[in-house]
Amino acid sequence: MVSITDLADALHPRFSVWKAMAMLKIWGNGYFDETGTHEVSAVTAIGGYVGKKETWAGIEPKWQAVLAEYREQGVRWFHMSEALAQTGQFVRIDKPNLNYIITQLSKMLGDASPHLEPFFAAVVNDDWDAVVTDADFLKRYPKPIYLCFDNLVQNLWRWAETHTGGELVVPIFAFHKEYTPRMKEIGDLYGAHDWYRNVLGPVAFDYPERVIPLQSADLIAHQMNWDVEKRAFGPHDLQSGGQTNCLYWATGGRFTHGNWFDAQGLKLTIERFKRTGQI
Repeated sequence: MVSITDLADALHPRFSVWKAMAMLKIWGNGYFDETGTHEVSAVTAIGGYVGKKETWAGIEPKWQAVLAEYREQGVRWFHMSEALAQTGQFVRIDKPNLNYIITQLSKMLGDASPHLEPFFAAVVNDDWDAVVTDADFLKRYPKPIYLCFDNLVQNLWRWAETHTGGELVVPIFAFHKEYTPRMKEIGDLYGAHDWYRNVLGPVAFDYPERVIPLQSADLIAHQMNWDVEKRAFGPHDLQSGGQTNCLYWATGGRFTHGNWFDAQGLKLTIERFKRTGQI
């Protein structure tokens, strides 16, 4: 396990006081299931948390303690998709205990509010394909992930202006071997526009299994992605309305920083871009 304190000190300048770390997980156009079969996601998204190293350091031992209760059953680190499917590490965990794990971890994140801030940006892929035809917009944002990243950085900038005293936020992305092409895209995005350097420190990648804050990013990114899919595609009824308890707890019952873009949102964004050159 890699300590967040060690990561923060390594990635931030020695004189930095705030040491803000953005822990992010990407949900993109494609992913690979456990059998290696390629599937297409309905939503492209980036989600995660930003917090000071002290906040993360306070969460780490509590997070480890919850998972340690199930070490004999094979649980070593938290992975939301694996947990909900009760596969891999969670194949021996029954529903009541699974609910206990997710409840404890999500409430742990919400209890750290407002010192831990959730961020999110998402695009509904079918709407992108149907609506985004403007050549100038596509030159700036050739894929949904480009729009997600730009929206995320803008929201990080607004937040950092108020909370970090001008210090740069260091984004750390969850690394998965099956997402290697996406990692290259993030590198390309990082250098795409000069103004990003006013907000972001070095971009880093690490493995969620050894960095607990990246496991928290996996939890909230999964739930936010699921929430956008539900709002975009339904079902739309009383029983399925509103956030999951997990998402509500993990955000402290507050709105996240960010946006999701459906057909109407994309049309308005393109119109704004054509008027101002910005989203």
